[in-house]
Amino acid sequence: MGERLVRVATTYIKPTEDFATNLGLILEVIDKSGSSNPDIICLTETFYEASTIKSFQNLREFLPYRVQK
Repeated sequence: MGERLVRVATTYIKPTEDFATNLGLILEVIDKSGSSNPDIICLTETFYEASTIKSFQNLREFLPYRVQK
């Protein structure tokens, strides 16, 4: 197998204490990163927990979101 280049985008937001606001902020960043045509988008670590009392282990969740080309 030959080498394969992977285009990676990362995200950062300054989280608030409101989940809906945080989700809106991260979705805006994901939309903006789409112009770079990434293969992978690494989401900001712990942006979700700032607005919830869930344990760290229960914070994983799939975002049904695709970057549009």
